[in-house]
Amino acid sequence: MPGRVMLIGGNEFGRESTPLLSRLLRAAGPDAPRVTVLPTAADNPRKAARQAVGALNALGAKAAPVMIADATIASDPAASAALESTQIVYLTDGNPLALVEALKGTETLARLQHAWANGVMLAASGAGAMALCDYYWDSGLWEKALGVLKRMVVLPHHEMIAGRFNAVRLRTGLPAEYILLGIDEQTAALISGQEVEVLGAGDVTVYRADSEQAYTGGQTFELDVVPG
Repeated sequence: MPGRVMLIGGNEFGRESTPLLSRLLRAAGPDAPRVTVLPTAADNPRKAARQAVGALNALGAKAAPVMIADATIASDPAASAALESTQIVYLTDGNPLALVEALKGTETLARLQHAWANGVMLAASGAGAMALCDYYWDSGLWEKALGVLKRMVVLPHHEMIAGRFNAVRLRTGLPAEYILLGIDEQTAALISGQEVEVLGAGDVTVYRADSEQAYTGGQTFELDVVPG
């Protein structure tokens, strides 16, 4: 069955986000988990990889990056071999379009989906979280994403967007059955099947076609569908 998913609203390496990363590692099991970091979305992937690996290893993980810069590299089976022996795949923040263009239709994406379907945990921040879904938000429009997580979409850095767009505007262009998760920075939604646990300093706001509800750290709620 699919592994758990942690979707983070951004700024996950700030001091207040340390409990989020600790919870991520605990969710993978009692031992030091192996984490494969994909910094493909980042403007500076090497810097993002160093930051992610440093933060995760400081908390007891065995993290290492896989440097996949474009679709050519992502299509090389050797480039993504580490996904077959990891416990967590971690996608960094950055530009969702860069991640979609690099991974769409590649061996790397196929291996990521296969790993998750067989219990590997997915963790993604900001742009990484958006790109995993069917659609990602781009300057007020919903664009096609990677489609790993079905029937749901994510708006990271939500507190910066919610003051500018109401619920109707945010959902414009989405199918009625889709759930929109607005995730604040330094906040995460930990998904296990249909159950979602909210972690961190901010809120996760759930936008459905006919309702809007915010949940704070420690609260849980149910998704209407299994995202896999």
